Amino acid sequence: MEHNQKKKGINEAPGKLIGKDEGPQRNSWFDEKWQIILEHKKRAYNKMNNRNTRQNEQEHWDNRKVACEIFRHKNTVLFKSKLEPMKIACNDNEEKNLIKK
Repeated sequence: MEHNQKKKGINEAPGKLIGKDEGPQRNSWFDEKWQIILEHKKRAYNKMNNRNTRQNEQEHWDNRKVACEIFRHKNTVLFKSKLEPMKIACNDNEEKNLIKK
């Protein structure tokens, strides 16, 4: 019991002193809408696995198709939003280089 308390204290000490690191927000597009779509997809998949009928299989593939389309769209929008500032910065640097010459 004493060992577990020491271990817990050692593991919690840095968090109390420094604070927790939130980490990068790589999946900022993962929102409530996406969560609901994934729930439907998982439910259809489990239904198909429990009883594999044509209707259950079709429902699973339809949900999967919708999820993939939305994933691609959200990923594209996120990529373009990250790319736009880079393009602007690149154009500004080119203009500066032209002015220097």
